[in-house]
Amino acid sequence: MKVALVTGANTGIGFAIATRLLADGFALGYATRDADQGPFDELQGTIEWVVGDLSDPAVPERLVAERSSRDLLIFGSAAPSGMA
Repeated sequence: MKVALVTGANTGIGFAIATRLLADGFALGYATRDADQGPFDELQGTIEWVVGDLSDPAVPERLVAERSSRDLLIFGSAAPSGMA
């Protein structure tokens, strides 16, 4: 099974990408600041939820380091205010 890590998968295009990857048979690692935000009940498949604020520079590094077994990495999160 192919593994994808997607950030920002709780809304918008990130959610659409996550939905499609799951439908295509990917296992999904999903990162979000708030585990209570988003239509999570709609996602079906092998999913690992990771909570972390990507405005902290250590979080993306940790996500990639902890999930070294992945086939696809998508940073779909918007840049936090003041960082763009």
